[in-house]
Amino acid sequence: MRGSVASYPIFPAPAAVLGKPLPLSTLRITKGTITDLAWILFIIGAGSAARPLGVQNVERYFWLAADLIVVLFLLHDYRPLLTMSLKNKLLMTWPAIATLSALWSYNPGISLYHGLQLFMTTMVGFLFCSQIDRKRIPRILFLGLLVCLLSSVAFKFVNPHQAYDGNGAFQGVFTHKNVLGSMMTLLIFTSTCLFFAHWRPLLTLAAAAAAAIVLVMSKSGTALIMAVLTLMPIMLAFLVRRGPRTLSAGVGAIIVISVLACTAIVFAQIDVFGLALASVGKDATLTGRTILWGFGADAFLEHPWLGFGYKGYWESTQSTVFYLRYVIGQDLWFFHNNFIEMAVAFGFMGPILLIAGILQGYGRTLRVFLRDHDYISLWYVLFMVCVTIDSFVEYPLFLNHGLYQFLFVAVVASSGAALSDRKRTRRHQGRRNDV
Repeated sequence: MRGSVASYPIFPAPAAVLGKPLPLSTLRITKGTITDLAWILFIIGAGSAARPLGVQNVERYFWLAADLIVVLFLLHDYRPLLTMSLKNKLLMTWPAIATLSALWSYNPGISLYHGLQLFMTTMVGFLFCSQIDRKRIPRILFLGLLVCLLSSVAFKFVNPHQAYDGNGAFQGVFTHKNVLGSMMTLLIFTSTCLFFAHWRPLLTLAAAAAAAIVLVMSKSGTALIMAVLTLMPIMLAFLVRRGPRTLSAGVGAIIVISVLACTAIVFAQIDVFGLALASVGKDATLTGRTILWGFGADAFLEHPWLGFGYKGYWESTQSTVFYLRYVIGQDLWFFHNNFIEMAVAFGFMGPILLIAGILQGYGRTLRVFLRDHDYISLWYVLFMVCVTIDSFVEYPLFLNHGLYQFLFVAVVASSGAALSDRKRTRRHQGRRNDV
């Protein structure tokens, strides 16, 4: 898109370096520029990277602004967002069940309020992918995360006491080391895909390297494992792009190496899981997560059909939440596992809807990548890998106001639109051939 931030040259053009005047088209501020800047600012604020402003829970104001903008768009012309909602009915079941759970929730007011927020977050995701071309979504995300990276590094020198938590882990401008680690993981694989797509290669390569350093500084073991696992499919993507023969040979080699490695591990009696956890500073309980999951399993068995309602368990005086916080020793507000969280909130239907949404995301993103074989399409697949891994140890999806939920909606909806456009093009070409 001409005139957009994502299309601007990051470094000055040769004419500017030589002292020659830049063309007016380069300096013109367009509607696309303002739109891009607004989304970049939203990504920064909604990702909890505005902590240096000194306002408690400052991200809520960014979400409020986004919600109000969606309302204005709906009042002006509701048809585009309505069309996108109808094309993504499965995504719409998430805010629907969250809102309806107020009927049986242990805290109906909270379930209704947060369910409506989840609906607005879904609408914000639809608005994002309707305004930003799918090839430019990774670029917009990259620029927002790059600002977060640079701000965190600067915050380290400006206010070093707040840049680190009580255990000496670097958290930068974010509220927690795990949030910083999660954002840096996003930046690493986003930069990697843009680098291979030949978009600002020097900048994206430098950003990936810097993000990796900051990720290590955060001492977030879960984020480090997530980054490594998310990048692993890139090798398989290389093989896919090389053609069927190379893919078959590569997959065969991977299978042989895996079998030999598993055989060696069994005979040598190596505790691979324990070594992996020890390498990132984790114990067998995953820093108390297994104890937390036990409380979640008990809560699910208490109400397996309908659950406690959306956020009902955490906002009720009748659940075991206070005992849980006493045992864990932290003021927690989620189970650090998306599937358990949904099971407690909605009973058996919760994990089913969550898994169905994730599978739809994989189906759409993989189909687009296998069709196009480009690195921008690969980014969408890697995002699905990343958010899936994160779902086992955090709470990224089904969250009323969450950056990952916002991006998930945009990824699934944008990939679905790409598949629909190709089908429409084929039908049009078929009609022309008939004529």
